[in-house]
Amino acid sequence: MTDQEYCARLAAWGFSQSAFARRLIALGDPRSFPTVLRSVSNQATGAVGVSAEMTVILTLMERYPAIRGVPEVRAAGRPRKAAAAP
Repeated sequence: MTDQEYCARLAAWGFSQSAFARRLIALGDPRSFPTVLRSVSNQATGAVGVSAEMTVILTLMERYPAIRGVPEVRAAGRPRKAAAAP
């Protein structure tokens, strides 16, 4: 998958890079928000290639819209911390 295809999918689903990073955290990515956002941003700009793992995640989101969820619209400010695992 190219960075253009990656960006096109996010845009088609209504995700900004930060909203997509929050969605990945909600789906269980244990990394901090800045780390996930940096990864999403680097893949979107072509600084690094789109990883095989990200391709799998995007394919699952395409096949199963419930996984994709609805992009969260948030006011400016710091993102919420991910919920702690039970």
